[in-house]
Amino acid sequence: MIERLTAKDLLSQSLKELAKEKSIDKITVKEITDNCGFSVRTFYNNFQNVPELILWNYQEKLKKVFAKDNINLSWNELIYQGIMIIVNDYEYYKNAFHTFDYRSVQLVNLLDYAESTVVDFIKLKSNKKDLSEDETTCLKVYLNGIFLYCIQWTLKEMPVSVEKLALYFTNALPDSIKKYF
Repeated sequence: MIERLTAKDLLSQSLKELAKEKSIDKITVKEITDNCGFSVRTFYNNFQNVPELILWNYQEKLKKVFAKDNINLSWNELIYQGIMIIVNDYEYYKNAFHTFDYRSVQLVNLLDYAESTVVDFIKLKSNKKDLSEDETTCLKVYLNGIFLYCIQWTLKEMPVSVEKLALYFTNALPDSIKKYF
C-alpha cells in the first residue's frame, strides 16, 4: 500500500529543506508554508510553533524504533537505531539542537514522550501492567542523561562512533531495566 504524506509530513519536509540553507531559529512559519504550498493556517492547525514541528518529527521517528515489530531487538540495537535518527538527518538535528533551550517546554515534552514510549515498549515486551516506581525513576534519569548527551554529541560533531556511543548507553542502562532486554 502506498504511504500517503500528511500535511504534518509535508510541513516537516519543508522545514528540513529550508534548514539546509538557514538557521532554524531564523525560519518563519510563512517560509515553511510557502515552501510546501500550504497556508499559514494549515501550519497552525497542526502545530503551535516551529519547535513543536521539530518535536513531532523526532517523535514520529522514535515511534518506529520502539514499534511492536522491534520487540525482540536488544537494547543496544534499539539505542543504535535511535542514534541513527540523528545521524541520518545530522545537519537538520544539529541545526535544531542549536536552537534548543535546555529548559524549553519542547525538550521537556520530548523527554516525557521518550519516557512514555520506552515504558510502553517495556510493558509490551514483558507483559507487565506497570513498572515499579524505582524502575520508572531510574529509566527517567537514564533517558534524561542520554538525550542530553546525544544533543551535546551532535553539537560536538559526533566525537565517538555511533556503535561506541550505543555501547556506552547500553552499558549505562540501570540494572533495574536491564532484565527487560
